[in-house]
Amino acid sequence: MSENNILEYYEQISERYFAARIFPDGKVIHLWQPLAKRIKVTGYEDFDMFIYCEKKCFYLCESLTGAVLLRQCDFPTRQLRRLRAIKELLKYFPEALNERGGRPAINQLIVNFMVDHDQIISPRYTPKKV
Repeated sequence: MSENNILEYYEQISERYFAARIFPDGKVIHLWQPLAKRIKVTGYEDFDMFIYCEKKCFYLCESLTGAVLLRQCDFPTRQLRRLRAIKELLKYFPEALNERGGRPAINQLIVNFMVDHDQIISPRYTPKKV
């Protein structure tokens, strides 16, 4: 793993992927996504990411917190918003992640999510004992 990755401090204990749902009262629930698929994004191979589809929109999430990194319905062009092939979306993900700040932005998103929600992480991971 890279030295710039927060996942070094956590251990994977499950093969399932969980997406985080945040409710207005601040409660976070992780829902298992049985149809989620592991994704390796070029340039971000050391991050654990997955993709799933909900209401005809693909969501790219990171696995430690289950937070959404990219939503297809927010893409800038109509062609990207209407793509239905994951292989075609994979070509756009590195560019989109770089536009949003790249590796530091992903680490910041993870830390901010954990701080905002009292250190809640996905059931997929557990902290390593130091």
